[in-house]
Amino acid sequence: MFDSILLLPPVVQLLTAGLTLTMGVAAVWMFPSSAGAWTLLAVFAALGSSLGLRALKLLDEQKLEARERARAEAELDELRALVLEAVEQARAVERVLTRRGYTSAKVRRWIALECGVVLPRRDP
Repeated sequence: MFDSILLLPPVVQLLTAGLTLTMGVAAVWMFPSSAGAWTLLAVFAALGSSLGLRALKLLDEQKLEARERARAEAELDELRALVLEAVEQARAVERVLTRRGYTSAKVRRWIALECGVVLPRRDP
């Protein structure tokens, strides 16, 4: 059930985290002397904070990818020459692009595809 939340866009995940934290606080506010309400607060705080931190990380990754993609589009002619040279010299295209400052694997794969090279997908 909770895995489906991770498929939502990061902004929706962030809102869900806020709602989860709010539900925990509301339980304690409505029933301050109930041990169950305090337990709910602890559970909802743990779930909400971990979901919120994950969403913030995803938002940062999306911003990084957008910046690198814009930079790559501006440098595409130069990158094509660089990638073709790497292929001719049997050097790792991914490593060449990483040294060039492209830290996002998605952007490196996009650059390689634009240059006619398919990089292997490495999932973390």
